[in-house]
Amino acid sequence: MQFADKIARPLVPGLTSRRALRALALLPSLVTAALLVAAPFLYLGSLAEDAPLLPGLQLGGVTPSTGNLSPAVAAYLDQTVAITAGEQRLETTRRALGTKLDLEATRRTLQRLGRRGLPLDDLFQRLRIMLFGLDISPVIVAVDPSASAKLVRQLKTRVDRPAIAAHLDLSAGRVIRSLPGRRLGVFDGVAALQAALLLGQRQIDLPVEQLKAEDPMRLEQIEIGHVLGRFETIYSLKQPDRDRAHNLKVGAARLDGHVIGPGERFSFNEVVGARTLEDGYRTAAVISQGELVDGPAGGACQLSSTLFAAAFFAGLELDSSRPHSIPSGYIKMGLDATVVYPSVDLVVRNPFPFAVVVHMRVSRGKVIAEIRGRQRPFKRVFFERQIKQRLPFEEVYRDDLTIPRGQQEIAQRGIAGYVIERRRILIALDGTRRVERRELRYPPTVQIVRRGKGPARADYSPPARPAPYGNPPETLRLSQ
Repeated sequence: MQFADKIARPLVPGLTSRRALRALALLPSLVTAALLVAAPFLYLGSLAEDAPLLPGLQLGGVTPSTGNLSPAVAAYLDQTVAITAGEQRLETTRRALGTKLDLEATRRTLQRLGRRGLPLDDLFQRLRIMLFGLDISPVIVAVDPSASAKLVRQLKTRVDRPAIAAHLDLSAGRVIRSLPGRRLGVFDGVAALQAALLLGQRQIDLPVEQLKAEDPMRLEQIEIGHVLGRFETIYSLKQPDRDRAHNLKVGAARLDGHVIGPGERFSFNEVVGARTLEDGYRTAAVISQGELVDGPAGGACQLSSTLFAAAFFAGLELDSSRPHSIPSGYIKMGLDATVVYPSVDLVVRNPFPFAVVVHMRVSRGKVIAEIRGRQRPFKRVFFERQIKQRLPFEEVYRDDLTIPRGQQEIAQRGIAGYVIERRRILIALDGTRRVERRELRYPPTVQIVRRGKGPARADYSPPARPAPYGNPPETLRLSQ
């Protein structure tokens, strides 16, 4: 049967077709009126506490059930939380961090959505939730601070790194650049972690403090790839000389790596400091007023002399130096420099527009001194020495009752003195020459003879006489 026929058929017996049409036209109005009458009752019913939750709501990414929130809450607590601190990352769950929820407060929060008692506002909020959804975090009442602190400390062991200042690798001739450090504070980390958990965040970044490496000497601006001057001397490795070898190593450690900036002055006594037994030195042979005696820090003069020779060939300015009172067996006359703390010092100055670094090593019977920096402005540096006068030594006799009468023993070998002229010739890169001259005096060393005054002894055997000091050549020339 056609739809038009249905409309034309009377709805109520006795009504005409025209009346039926009029009744049908009033039907929408009647329905609307009915809805308007029922709407307040329906809205008031939706405000009841046991009303079903709005469709589209989620609890921490999980669709909750009106009657039982426990499954959704459990799923929320077991969700993975990613915590990062710098480059380190750690994953855990809210449950493992001791997160505690208020189920009743969470339920009330869900129930209040779209049910504030403002019909139009509630209507629009319900439409938004139904169309676009809404994810609500549960009401968190507490986060266990001990669990948070444990996790932060675990991250701290992986994050923390001390700042490393720039330092010199003198063996490789390079500067190791500084490395910044970082630190994760436990208090700040726990506070940030708990605040993020209370907000329901799953990606949490903890604050990491960046530590700047100090470089007070500006080592990163220094170049040490070139050896401007180098010199080495030998020392005894025999058992009787072990204390002297120890002193050499103690003093060298205080010199090694010392930076002399452009135009700066270097003082051996200032850098090495006092040389006493309390400073780690031992008693060994020293020269005192022309005689070899035991004293603290024996061997310091070998360090100063080796360093002076390296500075000589490096082209540093030789501000102050004094030769030994006795020519040394470990270094040529004219290249030695004695030191006595605090009165007699070795002082040199850096004349270059760049810093230089002292590199001292004591190992396997050798004392090695280097002056490192950029390429020196000299093609060649010459050392020349000429003996101008030889001074004979005096012989002194001292009676000794432990030696049989008529016998003699040499307690100290006599050494002739010398007056020499030392010249330093510096050949610049452009071929120009500069000559520096200085006269040095080495006083003769008295020969001490122990003269026997004691009784005769059948078992006495006189010791061998020490070999005379070598006869240095009239002239000497070295270059680097």
